[in-house]
Amino acid sequence: MKMNYLGAMAGVLLACSGFLTVSAALPTSQVEYQTIADQIRLDGVVEAVKQSTASAQTTGQVIEINYDVHDFVERDAVIVRLTDKKQRAARDEAAASLQEAETRLQEAQRELTRIQGIFAKKLTSQAQMDAASAAFSAANARVEASLANLVQVQEQLDFTTIKAPWPGILLERHVEIGEAVSVGQPLMTGLSLDELRVDVSVPQRFFNVFRQSDAVTVDLDNGKKIQPESKVFFPQALARSASFRVRLNLPAGIDDLFPGMFVKVTFAGEGKPRLVIDSAAIIQRSELTAVYVHTDSGPRLRQVKAGREYGDKTEVIAGLQVGETVILNPVAAGILLKNQPATEREVHE
Repeated sequence: MKMNYLGAMAGVLLACSGFLTVSAALPTSQVEYQTIADQIRLDGVVEAVKQSTASAQTTGQVIEINYDVHDFVERDAVIVRLTDKKQRAARDEAAASLQEAETRLQEAQRELTRIQGIFAKKLTSQAQMDAASAAFSAANARVEASLANLVQVQEQLDFTTIKAPWPGILLERHVEIGEAVSVGQPLMTGLSLDELRVDVSVPQRFFNVFRQSDAVTVDLDNGKKIQPESKVFFPQALARSASFRVRLNLPAGIDDLFPGMFVKVTFAGEGKPRLVIDSAAIIQRSELTAVYVHTDSGPRLRQVKAGREYGDKTEVIAGLQVGETVILNPVAAGILLKNQPATEREVHE
């Protein structure tokens, strides 16, 4: 219907005002230079900020595994439990030693108080006073040593219960129930989805622009663009690739984003003058890319070589010069040129 309307409009105008007037009535824009920055896109990989492997901090046998791979665990949830008989026995022994040391300290305190009273009345010697003070100091030291030992063995007992350090998802299980483990042996590996970042290698030629740019975005497959909260630059270039490693810390709560995924990192490069036209002026016919140029004698179809698109503008690499005028309604221009007398079309062509 639009084609019929434009054809009818062109016929009426041709009859009333002539071909040149019709051409002048069509919307146009000039070919001009604009300073436009390239949108540089780099590959990035999503990482979890919190990813770790829980390892055994004491010896024992695995007696309980409460979660498996892909399970979600809350913070401080018990994920693995080890046998604790040896650790409990050591804890009880240390507690008993502490109690004994505290009892001896109380006796030494009472004896010191008694000797101090007698010494004040000059009924005992300085040597007895010194001996009572030394006994009290020794008893106090034994209490402190016993207390430190109790803290140590209690820690070993606590190590038999392995808890999640933060909420997250388990990635790998390294042990089975009944397996004996030693200090340092991996038990569970997990990560948190609450804090994610993107690791990207920035070529040396783009590094300064990237570092100064405030318009860096992480582009997802669903079209969503994420603005990083901060950037962390590694100060040493990678010799083999002549690039710098950069981490982009993402805001929390991003759906459908998981560690290991590939994303695009986009930022603006240095601005350069580019010859551009409105993208609406471009027509594509098979392998032909062309525009209708407005001339004094009417529209003229001209083949061009188009470059990148920048919003509603398209760079023209060849076929046009600055200051020329292109028609923004190529359909109407084509109808108008078709309705032109054959002799005039031959002159234009």
